[in-house]
Amino acid sequence: MRDDLIHLRATLQRWTARDSFWLLLALAVAFWGPGVWDRHIRERPWISAALGIERPAYEGPALLIHDIVEAHSPVSGERLIWIEDREGARLCGSHREDGWEGRAVRTWSAEAFFDHACRIPKAPWRACTRFVVLTEWGSRGSFGPYCSELFDPSTGADHRR
Repeated sequence: MRDDLIHLRATLQRWTARDSFWLLLALAVAFWGPGVWDRHIRERPWISAALGIERPAYEGPALLIHDIVEAHSPVSGERLIWIEDREGARLCGSHREDGWEGRAVRTWSAEAFFDHACRIPKAPWRACTRFVVLTEWGSRGSFGPYCSELFDPSTGADHRR
């Protein structure tokens, strides 16, 4: 019994040596499939967003949506976009399919952001988004919702004041 424990200890020490560790990691990934990286090791969320609503400082569209999307690793899939009221009820929505990699900062007119599928409410509302994506390895993830602050059309979010 003692000899077995000594043999086991020596084996474990060899396996935890630097080169053996990488070999074991490669074998584990090969055995469990490449999705093990996405499911257990890769940092989550794989993608996130920040939204803001404001009135433009110039004449133009009625409202602007500031959209910052950050994909922490390359993903592709569906982005759901909707308007919700003060209580969190969805008033309308849209979706689009795309691929994301890195950080993207865009400013949209509210109508274009919602694909002209939503009427902009007269009561306080917020813009929200959610992602359902696949990684390069085929792992699926759902992230969000990410919502803007509540926007009150009667007072606006004019940052010039």
